[in-house]
Amino acid sequence: MGLINTLVLVYFWAVGGMLAMLLLMIFLLCFNMVNFGKLLKVYVMAFFILIGNYLLVIERIMYKYEHFFTVTLDKDVTMSGRTFLWDYGLLSFSEHPILGVGYVDTRYLGRFLDVAHMHNLMMNILFTSGLLGIFLFFTIQYQWMKKVDKFRDTKEGGILIIVMFVSFFMSMADSFDGATFWIIV
Repeated sequence: MGLINTLVLVYFWAVGGMLAMLLLMIFLLCFNMVNFGKLLKVYVMAFFILIGNYLLVIERIMYKYEHFFTVTLDKDVTMSGRTFLWDYGLLSFSEHPILGVGYVDTRYLGRFLDVAHMHNLMMNILFTSGLLGIFLFFTIQYQWMKKVDKFRDTKEGGILIIVMFVSFFMSMADSFDGATFWIIV
């Protein structure tokens, strides 16, 4: 199944998905050599994910490496229009900071964007639920981080930490609104 997923990612040149698969494979292949559960502190990973979201959504770090994105990866620097969504999400959040705009149909965002979410988990939460939603989200994440951190020395805990890190890494360029993601959490 992993081979089929990898072939699909390569065929469609889904660079974010390929990067996440590579990251997951490296972690899992090296798992027996180094106990990543002991190395990867849950709170440190959360910090890196937050910094990554900030650099991507607010600072737009991809524009600083435009040549790499457009020439080397043959990708659009707007990340297939995601930056337009994030602009709209940030504007909507500034207008509705406490409760957000709710779960509205985002397909009306423009003639060229036919999407159902913000393609960034943090932006999606701020857009739909505002500060209240992001506070609840971080409260839930803090609770599971405390629980998982207790088991990071076990093989299962280490694998769970790796999977969650890669999932949150992927959530910087997409939103996991499905039940499967939240069951894992």
